[in-house]
Amino acid sequence: MNKGNVAHHIAVLEDVGLVRRVGTRTGRGGTGVLDESVGVPLHFSGPEATSGMMQQLVTRGLIEDAQAFVFLRRVHLTNAQAHLLAEHRERIVWQVPDTDDAPASGVFVSVLRA
Repeated sequence: MNKGNVAHHIAVLEDVGLVRRVGTRTGRGGTGVLDESVGVPLHFSGPEATSGMMQQLVTRGLIEDAQAFVFLRRVHLTNAQAHLLAEHRERIVWQVPDTDDAPASGVFVSVLRA
């Protein structure tokens, strides 16, 4: 595939929020753009949808480790507090380093309305 086709498809992925630009790198062939995959937020309406999504995590093998740490706490939050917590969770998830030579792990973080 030529560079123009690749650039076009990357731009389409950036436009829909699935990829984001993280920098550039200069090499013998010029300057290249560095992009990374973006985690996609999932939104569910209603308890049935949330319950179904959680069941899919287990049945499809997305949670394979029987010792996986899952923490669920019911709290009462104002809209402002929920918004701040959501922003904080996104910052935490993006700060986790991704090491190619380490085993793959999943990060599932959510703020759910009761």
